Amino acid sequence: MHESEKRLPPEVLLQISTAMGLFFIALGAFSRGSKERIHRRDGFMCVKCGASESLEASHRNHTKNENYDKPSNGDTLCTSCHLEYHIDTVGKNGLNISQNEWAIKMLRKRL
Repeated sequence: MHESEKRLPPEVLLQISTAMGLFFIALGAFSRGSKERIHRRDGFMCVKCGASESLEASHRNHTKNENYDKPSNGDTLCTSCHLEYHIDTVGKNGLNISQNEWAIKMLRKRL
């Protein structure tokens, strides 16, 4: 990894190596305000299992459009449920297989 890339937080930019070279994908983290509204709306609990620790704001649909950063496009999930979501929705959530594989890899590191 190049020295300048180490300074970029993973929430902002992801570098993926391929046989063809390098390309970048801008990651779609919710804005801080949207993330806070999602957590508040969901009672600071995972909507799937009820956990109150290791919470994340998960996009329902990863397709980049005008609703992408809106709280209506997100749910509060704990890291474990967020991982399950990406495993269960490969090919159905607006991410391609490589992007889902990366998300799964990153979520597993958080467990």
